[in-house]
Amino acid sequence: MRVASVRLACAAIVLVGCGGDVPTYGPCDDARDCAGDDRCYRLRFDRSDGSEGDGKLCSRPCANDDDCPGEGACLALAGDVGETFLCLERCPELGCFEGLACTPVTGADVGPLCLPD
Repeated sequence: MRVASVRLACAAIVLVGCGGDVPTYGPCDDARDCAGDDRCYRLRFDRSDGSEGDGKLCSRPCANDDDCPGEGACLALAGDVGETFLCLERCPELGCFEGLACTPVTGADVGPLCLPD
């Protein structure tokens, strides 16, 4: 298991729900947005440049990268007291979903990830 850091002073992962048609790694607002068994998670964190990230995305719990769709990475964000391992999208060539930004991480060899802007 890997724990990645975005230089988090504080991280919170809050389960919001599931039930719609937004794909894994896409932005969500509430329980009805995410497709299949995905859930809407709120991520709050401080980046290494001092800026704050706060937003929601569709994801799923995981035990390893094989549990994640596409080229996803299974990580827990440093500072999450529950150490919740989630699938997070490695930054694709075409860019992240709107509302998400390609964000460098430390503590895991996964490259930058799409995290809330």
